[in-house]
Amino acid sequence: MSQDFVIANGHQIATKLPCTIEEFLVAQGLLPRSVVVEYALARAQWWS
Repeated sequence: MSQDFVIANGHQIATKLPCTIEEFLVAQGLLPRSVVVEYALARAQWWS
């Protein structure tokens, strides 16, 4: 069984999925209103 993770600031961080971005940030001890979130798509997804 694979571990769920998110890549944040270039680091792979274990997390329980599914979760909202807010839930993830709070679990990391971050204030959701003080964080900038960028959604990155894999290159193949841009063309579909």
